[in-house]
Amino acid sequence: MNGVISMNNLPGIYPDLVVLLGAFAVLALELLWPQKGSKTRVLYVSMAVLGLGLLGLGARSWGMPQEVFPGFLRVDGLSGMAKFILLGIGILTLAAGKSGSRNLGLDHAEYYALLLFALFGMMQLCGSVNFLGTFVDLETFSLAMYVLAGFNKRLAGNREAALKYFLPGAFAAAFFLFGLALVFGATGSVRYQDFVTAWQSPALREAQRALMLAGLGLMLAAFAFKVGLVPFHFWVPDVYEGASTPVSAFLSAGAKVAGMVALLRLVGLVADPLDFFQAGPSSYALGRVLLLLSVLTMMVGNLAALRQKSVKRMLAYSSVAHSGYALVGLVAVLGGHSPDGASALMAYVLVYVLMNFAAFGLVAALEAGWPQALLGRPPMLEDFNGLGFAKPVFGAALALAMFSMAGLPPTAGFTAKFFLFKSAVEAGQVGLVVVAVLNSVLSAAYYLRLVVHLYMRPAAREAGLPLFEGWGAWMTVFCALLLLFWGLLPQSLINLSQAATMGIWH
Repeated sequence: MNGVISMNNLPGIYPDLVVLLGAFAVLALELLWPQKGSKTRVLYVSMAVLGLGLLGLGARSWGMPQEVFPGFLRVDGLSGMAKFILLGIGILTLAAGKSGSRNLGLDHAEYYALLLFALFGMMQLCGSVNFLGTFVDLETFSLAMYVLAGFNKRLAGNREAALKYFLPGAFAAAFFLFGLALVFGATGSVRYQDFVTAWQSPALREAQRALMLAGLGLMLAAFAFKVGLVPFHFWVPDVYEGASTPVSAFLSAGAKVAGMVALLRLVGLVADPLDFFQAGPSSYALGRVLLLLSVLTMMVGNLAALRQKSVKRMLAYSSVAHSGYALVGLVAVLGGHSPDGASALMAYVLVYVLMNFAAFGLVAALEAGWPQALLGRPPMLEDFNGLGFAKPVFGAALALAMFSMAGLPPTAGFTAKFFLFKSAVEAGQVGLVVVAVLNSVLSAAYYLRLVVHLYMRPAAREAGLPLFEGWGAWMTVFCALLLLFWGLLPQSLINLSQAATMGIWH
């Protein structure tokens, strides 16, 4: 690989560049042509930017793998699918906040610019093949998210949420940097491929091997914080509840997609040389740690969600549990370098995004319709009483999202979990799958409890009816319908994820 950057390779990152330039354009537009009152102009510009980003995902973003910046950024089917999902997340986030942007405290140009900056960092992270580049990408989206988490100061606990996200995030950044220093000290390089080459070298000394393993472990701990794995999950419920609902949805979905794709790319490269589950005691222990993280994350997330009366806290702990489910696919990759594990993981995160926005988007619709006296408090289960009959489309979409999160047929949640668990069984992780299935059964208790409030509890009119109108509302209905479509006809979902992960480690 030479160090020359060819302009011919830049089409592969057109979507990233469009989003980055769009963020600056939004700020410049507000500075040079300010708009009083509602910021609809910057909203539509942001939507147009994300639409252009989707159009820029051409054949170069999905075709043969290539390194756009040698040793730094890779463009392949995996990054192409991840960017497609992330751009969709951006559009859904803007849609979720449109109807009640003033009630939600999001009617500011800075909000839209920060959202685009965060998306740019996430998109770059999905293609990074360089430890230093990965750190820069992680912090790019994290810094924007710290501000977004504390954007609406009218919400109870909003400043606390921002602080609780920022402080652990700073420690996670330190973990990653320390791990990066150890890897660089042992190998003299920050490239993923050089890590693999050094590990396979017969000249590698045991002291260097120990440094590399310790460095990798520290960096994995930083990733565990970003995607909310136990025991690095304590910030999740407070941040999700304290932040504006569209921001919570964006953080929950975007960080999970970017973090899991980056983890998949990293562990997929090192799985063969480390041989996690068959080699010596050090690598064996690291592989078992990831398996244990998956089990603990599923169990803690589901058990904690059972006790919640705040819907956003319930969805926060649900998000933690779903990180554990996603980790099952990662363990399948580690256990057998399974392509099915990689494709199952990508199918799962795509379905999770749809479930997440169908749920959070409808919670945002409820908040948007609240009277002034109720603004600032988190939505409780009682606020959804009787809404299944008062707002039939609203109730049906939310119920479908809950069924899918519980993994019930005929929804895409069932399809994705089946595909995920099947790949883990084929990789020899039968015990892990048994634990995951039992956790899925446990999770049905709190998902179905919300459905009970929708249809089997007397209406509570104090909270008002959801502001379920405009294209923002129909975006959430579209997510719910996709969950039903991929539950009934799952082959297109499976084909898409398999095409995206084909040859990602070659």
